Amino acid sequence: TNPSLDRKDRITAMAAVVEAIASGAKVPEYGVDVRLVLCLHTMLPDDINEATLDLALTRRDLVRGIDVAGPEAPLGERLDHFVSLYKKAADHYLPATAHLGETSPAYVHPELFPYLRRIGHGVQIPLHLPHLLPEIRRRGICFELCPSTYLQTGTFADLAPVREVTKRLDTEGIDYCFCTDNPAFNGRYLQAEHEVALENELIDFSGLVRCQRNAFKHAF
Repeated sequence: TNPSLDRKDRITAMAAVVEAIASGAKVPEYGVDVRLVLCLHTMLPDDINEATLDLALTRRDLVRGIDVAGPEAPLGERLDHFVSLYKKAADHYLPATAHLGETSPAYVHPELFPYLRRIGHGVQIPLHLPHLLPEIRRRGICFELCPSTYLQTGTFADLAPVREVTKRLDTEGIDYCFCTDNPAFNGRYLQAEHEVALENELIDFSGLVRCQRNAFKHAF
């Protein structure tokens, strides 16, 4: 939105931004119907996050779910705020994912689990908080793994920990798939993530098929 506007007018302008992005995402010649996931943010004020959720609920024709992004520490510091938003989304049957436990087990918040259908990253859970895995399996939550991101951000020096993550998720019978995270930032698209996963033995070819099926199964 236009940074010269005051906050109230910027919030009002959010709807036009969503409409513009949705329009730009239409590529009818490919037969792909694109819908959006709107991100709450750990560094944005409460009223903007609330307005983002309200917009998602109002424009269900364009929006299929919500997420929360941004630095991980403030999420825990404002957990009540985000739990209330996720509960409201769940009460209106709006699917949700959340970035949790990417860099540290301290950034895993089970309070959000009842409202999630997917977890963004979450790699610290199978590595350091395996006691949470049965609940995640029971709730049918899918992990979204982004191997290239963990190398680029320095979360891991190599992909051996991610190999352990997929092994433990397989053992527990928990669904996961591979995602691009942010191609505009890291230049990595889905095919490249699948190649990285195969080359580093995070999965085998049968695992790749299973991940692709999981992606469809847990799509919003």
